[in-house]
Amino acid sequence: MLLQECPTGRMRVAKFKKMFGTYLPARLNDEYILRLFTAFANGKEEMTFQDLMESLALLCIPTPETNAVWTIRMIKGYDADAITQTV
Repeated sequence: MLLQECPTGRMRVAKFKKMFGTYLPARLNDEYILRLFTAFANGKEEMTFQDLMESLALLCIPTPETNAVWTIRMIKGYDADAITQTV
């Protein structure tokens, strides 16, 4: 999705609103979205893909359980209740 919307790997606030505005509650005003963008972009006028990933990582503090789920998802390609190994 990001590559199609931002082939350069960078986006400005207008593109950020367009991409993520549909996921945010309608009651959020433009000032809040601008603050969110500014925080993600570290105060710059453009946000890089790295800025986005680092900000999202800070919002999701990992736990052993979430790390295990992520590891399983990376191995199998989907969430699984159990890991099996053939011998």
